Amino acid sequence: MFINELANWTNLVHKNIVRVYDYNIFPVPYIEMELCDCSLADIKKPVDPDHAVRLISWIADELIYAHSRGKRSLREKSWGEDRGDRQRD
Repeated sequence: MFINELANWTNLVHKNIVRVYDYNIFPVPYIEMELCDCSLADIKKPVDPDHAVRLISWIADELIYAHSRGKRSLREKSWGEDRGDRQRD
Protein backbone atom coordinates (compact mmCIF):
# COMPACT_ATOMS: atom_id res chain seq x y z
CA MET A 1 0.00 0.00 0.00
CA PHE A 2 2.75 2.46 0.98
CA ILE A 3 4.73 1.86 -2.21
CA ASN A 4 1.57 2.08 -4.35
CA GLU A 5 0.67 5.41 -2.76
CA LEU A 6 4.14 6.80 -3.46
CA ALA A 7 4.10 5.49 -7.02
CA ASN A 8 0.80 7.31 -7.61
CA TRP A 9 2.07 10.49 -5.96
CA THR A 10 5.25 10.47 -8.07
CA ASN A 11 3.10 10.78 -11.19
CA LEU A 12 1.29 13.89 -9.95
CA VAL A 13 2.83 17.05 -11.39
CA HIS A 14 0.85 20.09 -10.28
CA LYS A 15 2.00 23.49 -9.03
CA ASN A 16 0.21 23.03 -5.69
CA ILE A 17 1.05 19.39 -4.96
CA VAL A 18 4.36 18.60 -3.31
CA ARG A 19 6.50 16.69 -5.79
CA VAL A 20 7.94 13.27 -4.88
CA TYR A 21 11.18 12.68 -6.78
CA ASP A 22 12.32 9.31 -5.49
CA TYR A 23 11.52 6.73 -2.82
CA ASN A 24 12.46 3.26 -1.70
CA ILE A 25 12.12 0.97 1.31
CA PHE A 26 15.43 -0.89 0.93
CA PRO A 27 17.96 -0.81 2.44
CA VAL A 28 16.55 2.10 4.48
CA PRO A 29 13.12 3.65 3.81
CA TYR A 30 13.30 7.16 2.37
CA ILE A 31 11.23 9.67 0.42
CA GLU A 32 12.93 12.40 -1.61
CA MET A 33 10.48 15.29 -1.93
CA GLU A 34 10.35 18.85 -3.12
CA LEU A 35 11.24 21.36 -0.44
CA CYS A 36 8.27 23.50 0.60
CA ASP A 37 8.58 26.74 2.48
CA CYS A 38 5.05 26.66 3.92
CA SER A 39 2.02 24.47 4.53
CA LEU A 40 -1.57 24.92 5.60
CA ALA A 41 -0.46 24.23 9.17
CA ASP A 42 1.71 27.37 9.04
CA ILE A 43 -0.96 29.90 8.15
CA LYS A 44 -2.36 32.26 10.76
CA LYS A 45 -5.77 31.29 12.07
CA PRO A 46 -8.52 32.24 11.90
CA VAL A 47 -8.09 32.50 8.16
CA ASP A 48 -9.33 35.65 6.47
CA PRO A 49 -12.46 34.76 4.41
CA ASP A 50 -10.89 35.92 1.12
CA HIS A 51 -7.80 33.80 1.78
CA ALA A 52 -9.98 30.84 2.79
CA VAL A 53 -11.77 31.05 -0.57
CA ARG A 54 -8.41 30.97 -2.39
CA LEU A 55 -7.25 27.97 -0.31
CA ILE A 56 -10.44 26.04 -1.02
CA SER A 57 -10.17 26.86 -4.71
CA TRP A 58 -6.53 25.66 -4.84
CA ILE A 59 -7.37 22.44 -2.99
CA ALA A 60 -10.34 21.80 -5.31
CA ASP A 61 -8.05 22.35 -8.31
CA GLU A 62 -5.54 19.86 -6.88
CA LEU A 63 -8.26 17.27 -6.27
CA ILE A 64 -9.69 17.68 -9.77
CA TYR A 65 -6.20 17.20 -11.19
CA ALA A 66 -5.47 14.14 -9.04
CA HIS A 67 -8.87 12.55 -9.76
CA SER A 68 -8.39 13.08 -13.48
CA ARG A 69 -5.29 10.87 -13.17
CA GLY A 70 -7.02 8.12 -11.19
CA LYS A 71 -5.79 9.20 -7.75
CA ARG A 72 -8.66 9.10 -5.29
CA SER A 73 -7.21 10.57 -2.09
CA LEU A 74 -4.80 13.29 -1.08
CA ARG A 75 -3.79 13.80 2.49
CA GLU A 76 -3.91 17.27 4.01
CA LYS A 77 -0.13 17.31 4.49
CA SER A 78 0.33 17.14 0.72
CA TRP A 79 -1.74 20.26 0.20
CA GLY A 80 0.23 23.44 -0.11
CA GLU A 81 -0.56 27.05 -0.56
CA ASP A 82 -0.22 28.34 -4.07
CA ARG A 83 3.47 28.62 -4.75
CA GLY A 84 3.10 31.56 -7.09
CA ASP A 85 3.21 31.40 -10.84
CA ARG A 86 5.71 28.55 -10.81
CA GLN A 87 4.14 26.16 -13.28
CA ARG A 88 5.73 22.78 -13.84
CA ASP A 89 5.71 20.94 -17.14
